[in-house]
Amino acid sequence: NLKIRRFTEACKNYINLRDLDLGRPIGELSHVLAYPDFNDDLKMVLNSKTSIKKTVRLLDGGHSFVRILPYRKGQSHLDGVVVVFVDTSDLVEKEAALRRTEDWADAVTELLDAFVISVKLISDGSSRICFASKATAQTLGYSMDELINMSLVELGSDELVRIVREALANDALRGTVTLTRKDRTTINMRFRAKRNHKLGESLTHIVFFPVSDLDG
Repeated sequence: NLKIRRFTEACKNYINLRDLDLGRPIGELSHVLAYPDFNDDLKMVLNSKTSIKKTVRLLDGGHSFVRILPYRKGQSHLDGVVVVFVDTSDLVEKEAALRRTEDWADAVTELLDAFVISVKLISDGSSRICFASKATAQTLGYSMDELINMSLVELGSDELVRIVREALANDALRGTVTLTRKDRTTINMRFRAKRNHKLGESLTHIVFFPVSDLDG
C-alpha cells in the first residue's frame, strides 16, 4: 500500500504531511504537485525496480525535480520506494529567460540581414534613428555608427518624419518613400512601419523593401 515510513521536514512543502501520517498510505494524502500520475509512478517503480525522474509543475506555479527510486534492504530485498524532491523553480525561470534571450538574439540576427531602422520621437519633436541594421547602412552608404542618432530628415526630407508620426497615431502604416543615400543619390523603397507597444509609443520600427521585391 506504499505506506509512509519516514519523511523529512522539507517534504511538507510538496505533500501535506503531519507526524500522525506515519503508517498511512501515501495515496490518501493530498499534494501540491501538478502530477496526476504520481501514485501510479510510485507503484511502477516498486514493481519494475527501475527509477523515474522528471520535472513537474507545482500548483503555485513553481517547479520541482522529482526522483522516485526503489529502496532496497541489503543487496536484493526490495522494501519500498524513496521519493526525492528538489525545488527547481529558480532554474526553470532562468532557463525560460535564457530561451527568451536566445529568441531575441535570433530575431536580431535576422534583422541584421534586413533593411530595418528603429526611430525614436524625442522630446524636441525630432525623429532620430536609434537602431539600424547592417543592410540599411550598406544600402545607404553610411556606417552603422553614422546612422545612430541621425535625423530622419537627412535620409529623405520630411516624408519619413510624416511616416513615423502617422505610424504612431495609427499603430501601423505602409507605402512608398524615396530615401537619400550618403552620396546624395536616391532610392525608391516600399516600407512597413509599426509602433512598438512594448517599448513605448514613441518608438517605431520601419522595414524597407526594394520596390521590385513587392511587385508582381
